Amino acid sequence: MTQNLESEKTVEAYLRDRMRSLGGKAYKWVSPGNDGVPDRICVFPGGQKELVETKGKGGRLTPSQQKRFSELVRMGSRVWVLWSREQVDIFIDFIGGGNDRYAIYPSSVSSLLYRPPVD
Repeated sequence: MTQNLESEKTVEAYLRDRMRSLGGKAYKWVSPGNDGVPDRICVFPGGQKELVETKGKGGRLTPSQQKRFSELVRMGSRVWVLWSREQVDIFIDFIGGGNDRYAIYPSSVSSLLYRPPVD
């Protein structure tokens, strides 16, 4: 699913920088032996944690990501899949750390959340 013309590197760097500007962190998540984990664990001021996968031009979710994200969602985690800097802004505004530049509508937020396929 390609949703923009920005590179994944651009989207991920923007997420990291926006989190830093809020006083939060976007930790790179590497989990040896557990392929498919989301790219970042975002920790907001106040302690809220969100799992974020960034994608860019030509990107798609791999089968191992779909499997791991489904597992995380079943355990009660939210996994966000962000394809552009605009979606990073929507995500941050929704969680509460943004400057409300964007009107947040349920459809714009729910489209960013990973939903496991129905069996």
